Amino acid sequence: KSSAASDVYKRQREGGAAVIYRLTAYGGETREFTKPASVRFSADRDAPAHSLEARFPLEPLGSGQRLPEFHTIQVVKDGAVFFRGLIDEQTILVDGDGAGIEVCSRSMAALLLDNEAIPQTYYVPSTRLIYQRHAQPYGFSEFSGKDKAFSTKLQIEKGASEWEVIESFCRDALGTRPQVTFTGELQMEPQDPEAEALFSNCGGIFYASIREERLRCKRLSQVLVRSERLGGYSTQVWDSQAAGDGILRRRLLNAVDDPKTPVFRGQLLLDKSREQAYQLELACPGERILPLETRARVTDPVLGDFEALKVSGISYRLDSAGEQTLVILRKDWEAESDVAG
Repeated sequence: KSSAASDVYKRQREGGAAVIYRLTAYGGETREFTKPASVRFSADRDAPAHSLEARFPLEPLGSGQRLPEFHTIQVVKDGAVFFRGLIDEQTILVDGDGAGIEVCSRSMAALLLDNEAIPQTYYVPSTRLIYQRHAQPYGFSEFSGKDKAFSTKLQIEKGASEWEVIESFCRDALGTRPQVTFTGELQMEPQDPEAEALFSNCGGIFYASIREERLRCKRLSQVLVRSERLGGYSTQVWDSQAAGDGILRRRLLNAVDDPKTPVFRGQLLLDKSREQAYQLELACPGERILPLETRARVTDPVLGDFEALKVSGISYRLDSAGEQTLVILRKDWEAESDVAG
């Protein structure tokens, strides 16, 4: 383990780092920890809820006292809230090595994933209406951005989660991918962070290893879409670049009664497969938790230079072995097209 990672771990264990883990019970009782035994944090733009697992040593409680069942967790870093989450699991272990408490939590998006939406049909849905009915009841603050109405039908079937309703509306009406930030803010029209991250061992963010993956098995070259109840899969949507790279992989998509065009649905499937077919994974010593969708560049003496990338995933750990962050970068296809043009 690197000396830098060991020093950071030591500072947190000794309470020197400005990081507070605040656990709160439903009744309002709180308990703060500053010396975690271990921490695991992960975020992925394909998963609405981010996860945080943390374990803390416990000192003996007074006679007759017990720890409450904690409800939420906040991570306060340098005086500002860095993460808010709901505690899913709480475990207390007492053995020969002492006592400790472990909590497993998910970010506030868990509320939208865990609750089913009431089946209904919107004929002229608006941004504000969807927000007020499917997010605000769970404590999310007022959305930022313009209130827009759309003359498109939004059908909510039984079993759909509140998140699925919001995601469908944003995808079909706004043309966006909604996000719930680390601090618990729902963004229906998220703005990419202004800063750009440079990963380089010569003047940028240092990394101990880099891994490039080309996953041809994820890429599709063609989608056939069925849009009429009595018709067949007659609409063809191609990824000419994938076909030009020798990829021959077809999927069939049933879009009967879908208000969006068959080409739109087929292109979404192709875009998703293209996004998942390439990634860079960098192992960075220390804490390098960047906001998702942060623009990024990489300069490596072996692999070369990479531009038009975005942060798509973060996996952070802190334990006795030190501190490390795995950063997943995927191609920003729109930006790459601009660079190529």
